[in-house]
Amino acid sequence: MQPLKLEDLNAQFDSIVRRYRDGGLIAYRDARYFMNDMLNLFERIERLRLFVNNDGAKKVLVHFTKKLGNLNIDDSNGEMSILLPEFKNLWMVFLNTASADVVTECRKWIENNILKTEMWLVEDELWGVYNEAFNSVADLKAKLKYFDKIIESEKQSDSFRSYRIGGWARSRATVMCKLKMDNSEVKKYLADYVTFTDSAFLLFDILVEESNFEEAENCLKHLLDTHKNWSGLAEKVHAKLKEMYRATGQTEKFGDMLKTMVVAQSRMDFYKEYKDFVPKQQWKVALVELLNSITKREFLMDVLAYENMTDELYASFCRVFSIGPSFFYFKRYGKALCPKYNAEFVKMFVEYLDGAMERASNRKEYRNVVREAGVLLKYEGGLPEVNRLKISWLSRFKNRPAMRDELEKI
Repeated sequence: MQPLKLEDLNAQFDSIVRRYRDGGLIAYRDARYFMNDMLNLFERIERLRLFVNNDGAKKVLVHFTKKLGNLNIDDSNGEMSILLPEFKNLWMVFLNTASADVVTECRKWIENNILKTEMWLVEDELWGVYNEAFNSVADLKAKLKYFDKIIESEKQSDSFRSYRIGGWARSRATVMCKLKMDNSEVKKYLADYVTFTDSAFLLFDILVEESNFEEAENCLKHLLDTHKNWSGLAEKVHAKLKEMYRATGQTEKFGDMLKTMVVAQSRMDFYKEYKDFVPKQQWKVALVELLNSITKREFLMDVLAYENMTDELYASFCRVFSIGPSFFYFKRYGKALCPKYNAEFVKMFVEYLDGAMERASNRKEYRNVVREAGVLLKYEGGLPEVNRLKISWLSRFKNRPAMRDELEKI
């Protein structure tokens, strides 16, 4: 069998693009078919050991990258999350087998193209290739200059994007480490970017490795103080500090951070971890303090249910019901409230269902109320109440044929 020529590979790629484009634009209605064809093509390239020909393989990869980078694909089902790592792997396999001069040529090509808008779809994968590959001394030194160039350019840009600078500063510092530069130089460099998340986290890791725990802690606290309103930052900072406290035996700080995470993030896994951490003889006092600190209503009720604090849970449930009943609460806390408060729970559930059916105005809403009524049947005394509601609804809402149809399903 004749080996596949480079021109044939390019033609096959172009054929795949043409096959799914819409109205002259490379806009895919569904990424699934495109992904399958591309994965088959990638497999064919590797199977044919195309990488023996360094220059030819480079041309194919560059061609693929240009075409992939500017595709407009409907990826609502996430197929590209499978394809793009394979695309990155194709680059890495090639660079691991290519000669040094071809590797350097590829580095220069990525540097010249990665920030172009035409590369938007594959930019993250190209950064992964750029950061992981090109590890000769000459390439590493060139990468230092490149990062300096793009960081300075971004600082001067009208559309300043701090997240990019932080990531690039971290990457540059990583290159410094690969070049075995002194840690003091790396830390000095990162100190200029300590208000950027990625670089601050790397500086934190270096300080922890040096057992400079107080400075590491201050580094992240300063980052958090600087960006108090950044979504998700507190969770990341707390997680890193918690693990440092755990690893270094700072027991009191570890416990305080766990409590902070429970309150701030309203997560039961942190709550259970905190409960396991607190000595049993101190738990009653610690629990009261914790409950007084929790501000999220649903999480507070979750904790009360978990601790079998039925009276307190019922009081919270009644407050929620008075504000505005929701099926969510009946479904979530029914088992915890019953059988102690079964009668009261059923009464409130009936009141909620009756109001919901009165407000309903179409088949979909009728169906939802009927489905919710099916949950009430699981509780003691629920069956006669549902039957009573059914009779009442049929009598009061005679002009709702769709409702009658749905009620027959009970």
